[in-house]
Amino acid sequence: LGQRREVRALDGLVACLDEPDSRLRVAAVEALGEMEDSRAFDPLVRMLEDAAWEVRRAAAHALGRLEDLRAVEPLIARLGDGNAAVRLAVVWALGGMEEARAARAAAGALRDEDREVRAAAVHDLCAVEPGLLDSLVGALADTDAGIRQRAVNQLESVNSLRVIGPLTGALKDPDPDVRRFAAGVLSWRDVPGMADLLRPLLGDTNAMVRACAALKLAEK
Repeated sequence: LGQRREVRALDGLVACLDEPDSRLRVAAVEALGEMEDSRAFDPLVRMLEDAAWEVRRAAAHALGRLEDLRAVEPLIARLGDGNAAVRLAVVWALGGMEEARAARAAAGALRDEDREVRAAAVHDLCAVEPGLLDSLVGALADTDAGIRQRAVNQLESVNSLRVIGPLTGALKDPDPDVRRFAAGVLSWRDVPGMADLLRPLLGDTNAMVRACAALKLAEK
């Protein structure tokens, strides 16, 4: 009985996807996502093409909740959506797929014109596809300081000597938080000469950076 009720509920929500009011379509898409039922996959993919950006955004989020790898290609196709909110939802959905194709596609969003989309693309960039390290390092040159900060934080989880050079460069970033985060990430790595890299920060113009450098040097 419970299963029949569930089927009727799903069928009813799918029927609502054709409502002329976009608010009703959004509500139906969100409800389908909350059900996390694979039978909603095809209807949700169809809604990625909806005329209303709010519906497309909700569909991307819903497909991300399904965690169905069949959604990777339809989601990738929406990375070129004309609405930044949709692209942001797509990047988050792809990031949750934990699949190499999805990770590579999300990395491409680091070139997006929207700051929030680029910031989302930095998140866990190398968790699935270690080959994307260069993309993450490239984010250290982003024009937005917040994204550079995120990139530094993500590099903390990368166990490779290849990050030492980029992180050392980040010690000279114009943003004090980037410098401070870079000092913290570098400090726990067992690399010869690390103290020499951190010592110049004792004369930094920012008090927080100086304090961080002093603390990390004292721990050495």
